[in-house]
Amino acid sequence: MSATTTTVQPLELELKGPYHPPPSRSRRVLLVDTPGFDHTTSSDYAVRPSFANGIFSQGVDAVLYFHSMTHDVVSREMKQDIQVLANLCGSQAANIVTIVTTRWDVEHGVDHQARLKTLRETLWKPLLGGGATLRHIHALGATSDVFMEALKNVGETPVKLLLQEELIDRGRAFHKTKAGRCIPNLKDTVKVWEKSGRRIDEVPVVNTTPREDGQNKETV
Repeated sequence: MSATTTTVQPLELELKGPYHPPPSRSRRVLLVDTPGFDHTTSSDYAVRPSFANGIFSQGVDAVLYFHSMTHDVVSREMKQDIQVLANLCGSQAANIVTIVTTRWDVEHGVDHQARLKTLRETLWKPLLGGGATLRHIHALGATSDVFMEALKNVGETPVKLLLQEELIDRGRAFHKTKAGRCIPNLKDTVKVWEKSGRRIDEVPVVNTTPREDGQNKETV
């Protein structure tokens, strides 16, 4: 499946109904859809600028990571995605991460529960152990429920991700952050780009290694 999100796309919404933010917070939220770390056409590096500009500079309230249940093996790329996610958020923001499983209805006759058990006990274990939650979208209408659940524990102030601290507070280049160091070929690609005299945030393609599973996910 090809991913459809190629750039960071913010959407401002005013939530109705059972959303009860703290008195200091607005009912208006900014939903930001980002390209996946393993996007079919965009660079892993393409998400970086959004974390250093005004969109995320004050922190975030929730991080939703979507995983398709059509993946039948834990590939090298899936391990890399989770490493990037964990190091992007850091231990201080693990509790605002929600791993959302999708596409349960695409394959029939498949033991999805066995796949889920393997993921919980291996790939996702560190994040879940750090405070992340797990939710499932079995039908299209459940998407809003997952979103509202993720916002249930919104605090008085947004949470600053580790990547934000590294980029904004410490002035660290992305390829020198903990998340950046998880991306294959990033350091070498940046060196080549710097020698050409171009800006680092213009790096077009970083991870050119083909995926083992032939599929891609998206993150929000």
